[in-house]
Amino acid sequence: MPLLDTQLAVQAIVQVLDPLVLGQELPGWSSCCGTVKAATATAVKIQPADPGQETLWVKWKVEMRPKPNEPDWPWTCSLCNFLSQNELDRLFSEYFGVVPRVLSA
Repeated sequence: MPLLDTQLAVQAIVQVLDPLVLGQELPGWSSCCGTVKAATATAVKIQPADPGQETLWVKWKVEMRPKPNEPDWPWTCSLCNFLSQNELDRLFSEYFGVVPRVLSA
């Protein structure tokens, strides 16, 4: 896909994803020993993948921001925290013309 077409597809898919993701809240989490933790946070921004990887939804991130009264820092998570893999595959196939596949181990 030419670069301009890719940029337009990224802009279009972000417009579709924004109302589905932004404003959604995810619960906080902690590692078993509590060394690593994150506060309950709200989705505030969708971060597309780096150039050349835009068709891989697994490379996209969602910026999460804790509530103002939470003494914590922002964190990121995957789009699949908000939409199913099938829905993401369908959406990215529609906009990029390919069925994105996750890199296998």
